[in-house]
Amino acid sequence: MSTRSGPRTHTLAIQERFNPRLIPALYNNFRSSLEALLELIDNAVDDRIDGQPLIVEINHRRGTLTVNNHGGMGMALRELEGFLEWGGSAKRGKLGRYGQGGKAAIGYLGRSWEIWCKREGEKEAFRIVDNDWHDRPWGLKSYTPERLETEESQGVVSLRIWNLHRKLNLNQLAVKLGELYKPWVITRRVIFRINGREITPANVPIAAHTAIPIFVPIRPAFDCPICGREAHMIRSSRCSQCGMVFVVTGWVGRLEPDATIRGGLRCFSYGRMIAAEEYFGHPDALERHSMSCLYGEVLFDFVPMILNKTGYQRESPAWRAVYDAISLQIAPVVNAIINGETRQEVPEFEMEAAEHASRLIRSAMRSIQAKNPTAVYDGRPSAASSHNPRSVAPTATVKPPGPVLIDAASTLGHTRSKGNLQIELNSLDPTRRAAVINRGYHHVLIINRDFPAYKLAGGGLAYLLETACLELVKLDGADEHTAAELIDRAALLLSESSSIALKRQKGRRRLKGNRLSNSAPIVHSQTSGVRR
Repeated sequence: MSTRSGPRTHTLAIQERFNPRLIPALYNNFRSSLEALLELIDNAVDDRIDGQPLIVEINHRRGTLTVNNHGGMGMALRELEGFLEWGGSAKRGKLGRYGQGGKAAIGYLGRSWEIWCKREGEKEAFRIVDNDWHDRPWGLKSYTPERLETEESQGVVSLRIWNLHRKLNLNQLAVKLGELYKPWVITRRVIFRINGREITPANVPIAAHTAIPIFVPIRPAFDCPICGREAHMIRSSRCSQCGMVFVVTGWVGRLEPDATIRGGLRCFSYGRMIAAEEYFGHPDALERHSMSCLYGEVLFDFVPMILNKTGYQRESPAWRAVYDAISLQIAPVVNAIINGETRQEVPEFEMEAAEHASRLIRSAMRSIQAKNPTAVYDGRPSAASSHNPRSVAPTATVKPPGPVLIDAASTLGHTRSKGNLQIELNSLDPTRRAAVINRGYHHVLIINRDFPAYKLAGGGLAYLLETACLELVKLDGADEHTAAELIDRAALLLSESSSIALKRQKGRRRLKGNRLSNSAPIVHSQTSGVRR
């Protein structure tokens, strides 16, 4: 079929558009109320003025949540208007970048809200109220701010949310804030108060005389992330246009032997922890147990982070520069730890139990595939469904598996296709039950011999199977499924592997009984001489 185009009379143009019906979907862009609440607190911390302490107060009483910050820049009418713009943000060099997290967090936590705000140094304040943030018959909303006069000189932003439909755990929030903002809380750059009580970070038990400082100027081979100044124009570790400092600071040391905190370096940007348990190319605590005592904190603001602030963009040139610099700085501490370690030998009977558990788990996953022809293994139908469909034909007495079990079989088959699971025993920090690492094309499950429950169970087969099942179901789709669904998946695999173990145990007993009967001694009767 041939086509001919006629003479061009005008240029075609298609404009992208935004449908406000997407906004309610953004409300559910959080995994928990804690995550949404942290988004609001991040916005409050972004208001901080350098050299001036910021006070952030979180109160939860009688179904109402308030998040107030005092001593920051605050908001005037222009900033309040910017706050209500979806996808737009004037922030540069801040935690918030995309202008949607705080508004979405309000919608996740409740239906009604009020903002009262004023800018630092000004006496005019503004107030807007929305009694139903979810009700959007005309899409985008408009407000008429109420103007107020105040004698307050500092910048203030007060957010009140009511008609809450999420449960809040303020004890969990207090612990999390102490971890996430530890450097700024210790130096009192930010003061957090929850229901009137000031929070303090947990103490990190560092061995005496082991902490060494880190100070590494970076000559950037990348453009400035704030003003976009090209790399060849930045001739030092400071951008002359916007003042961004390309320096890594912090410290590294060794934890006390009885410390329960996990090792690795914590990485902070703009006062907030973005990544934890980083080893920057050196062996981690899973590869070398002694490395669980390595601990440190490093601060840098010029590496781009991902949207939900749970990590950095690891393909960026800025991250690679930081990665290499920190790896070189901590090398002497790492070498001292590795050279002074003593390796523990795993008893042979424990190693045999781990190998037995590995074989059972592999058999269980093959069995699940055979019983569920709808499950996919390595992109192909299972062997049972391809070559012998009658072997899995349902009968009147067999209840077909529910959607969760079928989905579990598919996931477990996909997990197995990544490589045969191998279980190994090693000593990790006492708070970690197990961990999965990749070794080539194989998954290796390391079960912690120092975990208290392992010692209580004596490293038995049942404990190894349960641990392996719980870890395996987290390999694929842990973020897309509820805890109940993951538990169902683990129970399916545990049931199958335990059943196989029981069948093999009965088979060995039967075989042993047959051998005993076949090798029974011949007894001659003294009276008749007949064999018995």
